[in-house]
Amino acid sequence: SPRLLTEPVAEMDRLNDHSLNGYMENIAGSQFQDKVIDQVTQNSFVFFHAPWCAHCKSLEPVMQEVGRHYLEDPSFMLYRIDGTKNDVLHPGVKIVGYPTLYFFPAHGKFSPLEYDGERTLEAMITFIDAFKQEPQQQQQQEGSEGSVSDDEHKIGGNSVSEIVVDAAGEAEEVGRQQQKLAEQRLQQQLEEGKEQRALEVE
Repeated sequence: SPRLLTEPVAEMDRLNDHSLNGYMENIAGSQFQDKVIDQVTQNSFVFFHAPWCAHCKSLEPVMQEVGRHYLEDPSFMLYRIDGTKNDVLHPGVKIVGYPTLYFFPAHGKFSPLEYDGERTLEAMITFIDAFKQEPQQQQQQEGSEGSVSDDEHKIGGNSVSEIVVDAAGEAEEVGRQQQKLAEQRLQQQLEEGKEQRALEVE
């Protein structure tokens, strides 16, 4: 398979140390997974640009203001990627021109939203605030689109056996069939949340 295009991480460190871009972090293609996708408590707004792009240059000050606006918000990061030097393999990201802006919600990293609204600070803040997810919402987001009840979320437990035993205790009163369904749902919930929980432990 062809090698992915990526700038050296050392070059990103140099850019971030010596630029006036304190409100926006430059990242390389090789850092995308770690900085954006794996951060399950962080919302990310990614600015894909090209050095020769005049529209990108005119958008820079607005992006800086966006970064400054959210500077004190630990659940939000603004990143800049040079799309001409870095490949980003993601099923939801399609770069057909520059600038391109994508918002990755904290718990929806595989369903990013392309921003195609007005390129003003006010419009971007309205968009980000509408879709930004707080870290404590993760429990609700782990289930399949709200189909998992609050009671099941409260069951907790760190292993399959703990969760299933608790579920079985509750389900005993309502019959074997419902117990089976509860266990299946919890097993699915555990599988979906396992990766995120492992990341939180780290």
